[in-house]
Amino acid sequence: AMAETFGALAFGLQHYRPGLPWAGVLDNRVASARHAQMLEGSVRDPSHFMGAVMRNALITLPERHLGLTVASEVVDAVQRLDAAADALASTPLGRMSLGDLQRWAVDFSEPDAVAPIASGGEATGRSAPCPPPALRAPPLPAQSPLPAHLPLFVIEADEYDTAFFDKRSKFVHYRPRTAVLNNLEFDHADIFDDLAAIERQFHHLVRTVPSTGRVVVNGLEESLARVLNTGCWSEVRSFGATVSDFTAQGEPHAFDVLYQGKPVGRVEWALTGVHNQLNALAAIAAAEHVGVSPAAAAQALASFQNVKRRMEVRGTVGQGAAAITVYDDFAHHPTAIRTTLDGLRRKLGSDARILAVFEPRSNTMKLGAMKAQLPWSLEDADLAFCHSGSLGWDAREALVPMGKRAFVADSIDELAAQVVAHARPGDHMVCMSNGGFGGVHLKLLQALQK
Repeated sequence: AMAETFGALAFGLQHYRPGLPWAGVLDNRVASARHAQMLEGSVRDPSHFMGAVMRNALITLPERHLGLTVASEVVDAVQRLDAAADALASTPLGRMSLGDLQRWAVDFSEPDAVAPIASGGEATGRSAPCPPPALRAPPLPAQSPLPAHLPLFVIEADEYDTAFFDKRSKFVHYRPRTAVLNNLEFDHADIFDDLAAIERQFHHLVRTVPSTGRVVVNGLEESLARVLNTGCWSEVRSFGATVSDFTAQGEPHAFDVLYQGKPVGRVEWALTGVHNQLNALAAIAAAEHVGVSPAAAAQALASFQNVKRRMEVRGTVGQGAAAITVYDDFAHHPTAIRTTLDGLRRKLGSDARILAVFEPRSNTMKLGAMKAQLPWSLEDADLAFCHSGSLGWDAREALVPMGKRAFVADSIDELAAQVVAHARPGDHMVCMSNGGFGGVHLKLLQALQK
């Protein structure tokens, strides 16, 4: 009866939707050879039976309540995949040639992707602006290399792995027509052994961009220069460096946009920091590829509103110049911490006091791979307060170069107490973490009001 139910399900799925491309069925977790024969017999058309994979603990993924075990806990994932491949090899499906499989190929009509790619210091990539909808997809000019009325899809991507069964970087699946390579430095130490391993993934991404596409690259990044030197088959536009195609002249909040040395637009907006200025240049270069003029894109950026957790003001205590401001920022990599504090220092000037409150929470930081860079990343802070809970390395030792400017606490409550004890009227407190940070923002605001 159970075998007949299998056949009925297969038949129903095959005919549920007219025109559905139908390949066949593959039995999984089959109890025995006799069981496999019964299941095969229930399929009306024998040519639709792709084989049976026997129940095997070596290829069964571990589960927990409400879902599968997370990838980092499946330490033998590669061995499991190998065992699954061996099991499939003995089935009719596994014995098919590439030509046999091609008859089931499906041609998906999909919009070309404009993909901003961010790596490592996410503060320089996650909130990269793009022109507003009214300017993002205008009627394309006659000289545009892209088809008229092209539907656009903009996606942020990075080099993190795709899934527990696919350790390639996510962005190799996106196949963008326009790819922005914003920055590339070592991160995700739980996945990559070194910077070269990440550069290899970026090379794979560049190979997916068509010859009619465009690669927009940060000219300040030596690592990205190495990536392009390994091969690039698309048009390249650079930004940021003095010799780049797109450069900026002026402060990050108000600057002229130059293309190959000639002014083509001006950006005036509420954002600060060189990283946001670079993001603007990258967005302008990408938008130009789909028909938006640099002047129109620069004008559009004036209406760009920053996202949450990017120097988001969580609250103030006090009035006027004596008010203490508490910010929330997603920065968690040393480079991101430095760029965030640099942007605030440029805005406030040298007389204002900046208190950096942070926790090394990412997998890379927990492993201690970047601990030596922390004093460098905190140079623009007058005082630094580190939450050291769950770290496998000594935060106090790592911050020794900062001398009396650095403080370390084992708990969030202790951390908040340290910050409040050293607070002065007019201070700017920047809380940086890629997590909730134990609600330290609210704890600080409540304590400062007492």
